[in-house]
Amino acid sequence: MYCVGGAPGNKKMNDHSVSYHVIVMELSDEAAELTEVVLYSHGCLGLEEESTGAGKVRLKTWFDDKEPLSQFVATLSRLLPQAENLHGTTISLADIRFQAQTFEPIELVPGVWIVPPDDMPTETKVASGQKIVIRPGAAFGTGRHESTQLAAEMIQNICRGEHKVRPYGLLDIGTGSGILAIHARKLGIPRVETVEIDELAQINARENFELNGYGDLSLASDLSQVQGPFDVIVANILTPTIMHLKETMKGLLKANGTLILAGITDTEGGEIEEAFRDFELRERTQKKEWVCYAYRSI
Repeated sequence: MYCVGGAPGNKKMNDHSVSYHVIVMELSDEAAELTEVVLYSHGCLGLEEESTGAGKVRLKTWFDDKEPLSQFVATLSRLLPQAENLHGTTISLADIRFQAQTFEPIELVPGVWIVPPDDMPTETKVASGQKIVIRPGAAFGTGRHESTQLAAEMIQNICRGEHKVRPYGLLDIGTGSGILAIHARKLGIPRVETVEIDELAQINARENFELNGYGDLSLASDLSQVQGPFDVIVANILTPTIMHLKETMKGLLKANGTLILAGITDTEGGEIEEAFRDFELRERTQKKEWVCYAYRSI
């Protein structure tokens, strides 16, 4: 996750007053996808989706506590008239740090599975394929989201030569739980560096790096701490943040390097394509309403 201005990453790790709004709502299956787009566009840090049967799902979402809870819930209620039983609470970093629940294995890309650690048993066992071990954080991903899958597939395509690039260095901006960075290392990219401004996500990412044997992975709290250039930069973040960071990313990218952009809805694609006309578009992929771009610097 990577946010601009007033981001939770600006809070102090040892300050147990650091808090987040947790918003819960119920929706029909048909309404869930569009609702998730709206939530992410309004600063959602992460979400969990649980089927409740009879064509219904429950969404549990996390937001920074930049405004009073009652005001924030009222705003979301106006934005999401399709949501039922929308309510929220505010909890502290100390409360949520150890609340993560297990999940069933998820296939990130064909043959690559996201699995919980051994102390979080599941009903499904992955007998073959590569495994990325992720301890789920309170608000950060386990590979279910389409934008993460699209970005992972694009990284894999690059490593397999479809873009005629043999990357040595990759920068993952907004690493969250660290899935894409771990995926890149497992694909054989020697130098992988990450940036994450949210301190709760930093805790989660560092543990996941250790769980996969990559405790040496670099984790910066701001792009100003990163030294380029990189063969590949991946930014699976919100579209406004991509736009804000464009020139910074361009400065960190090698000549003829590849820039992977995800976290973009299909309705935002035109804005991205216009803004990145000074790059060469190599590939565009889509899952449901989410799109991913691979650009080459020129």
